[in-house]
Amino acid sequence: MPPLLVRGALDPVDLTYGVSALPLNAPRTWTLAPGGAPGAEVEVVLGLDRAAITVNAGELLAAVLRVTDSRGHNRVDFPVSAQPESRAGLWVGAAAVTAVGQYLKTYQRGSGDTPVLDANGKYIVTEVDTSMQPVPPSHAYPLRLIVHNPASGPATLLQRVYYGFNAVSNAVVANQESALARNLLGEARRLSASHLPWSAANPGWAFSGGLDHGAVLSATVTTPFNDQASNPFLHTYHPDHDNLNARFSAELPQGSESYRVVREITLNVKPPASDFNSRVAAGLKLKGDYREVIRLAGLARGGNTFDTRQFEVRGVFELSRIADVPTLTRVP
Repeated sequence: MPPLLVRGALDPVDLTYGVSALPLNAPRTWTLAPGGAPGAEVEVVLGLDRAAITVNAGELLAAVLRVTDSRGHNRVDFPVSAQPESRAGLWVGAAAVTAVGQYLKTYQRGSGDTPVLDANGKYIVTEVDTSMQPVPPSHAYPLRLIVHNPASGPATLLQRVYYGFNAVSNAVVANQESALARNLLGEARRLSASHLPWSAANPGWAFSGGLDHGAVLSATVTTPFNDQASNPFLHTYHPDHDNLNARFSAELPQGSESYRVVREITLNVKPPASDFNSRVAAGLKLKGDYREVIRLAGLARGGNTFDTRQFEVRGVFELSRIADVPTLTRVP
């Protein structure tokens, strides 16, 4: 049987609706006032508790909802059915960065509050504060997220995606525009995430698992130090930031003018909240915590090790499924 919910009263604090279950053979009653008097009408809003469905995708749930009056004059039977879908498809949304890790150094002080130098003439650092500090809600930084979740296997984080129709008018989610029918491009859409590094191949980055309630997914996004298209430390036409020597004849090593950027992105998908709207939309929206660790790699200090510096940001995210196409069409 489909698990049904009855919407409750509106909470004026967080503007969410309460909820109660409508179990099998457990009638709910409302007492109406005489016609024309206050309370003669009542609005009853029912919903499907998608968060409580545990059967496999495609299985049929069905029941009969019966509405009667206490005098036995009226009886209306409504068929109720549901067929749960998988979480496969294209999910689009955004993360909001609400906390940022600091990188504040405290230096050793000598007489007269002057900094103390070591034997190499460098300031002596006594402490590095990397604690997380909140971002004002009005300044939470948005990061668009484009995720394709297959029917089985790991999800893919994408810098851009193309959604439209192929030559036989079937819906397609692809990594390249060439997978779409040219005569139907007017009906197609391209979605992009500007904070992720661009590449012509657009392969995306594999998450460690698939999207689902309770899942913790992670993906690593690397931007090479010499990526002129995406590395934020490079300015192709500026001689001090082009990663070339003074004669523009050779590329400088990593850390000279630019750094390799490694971003470890983690999505912690939370179960839906207990309010009415969250439970009935559980199959179409996913929310949770966003975490990102950013590492900058500079000059090599010996062997194959590199001098790195780490930063961290945290926040929340929300994804909505905009297409149920289970396959990501990849074009070389």
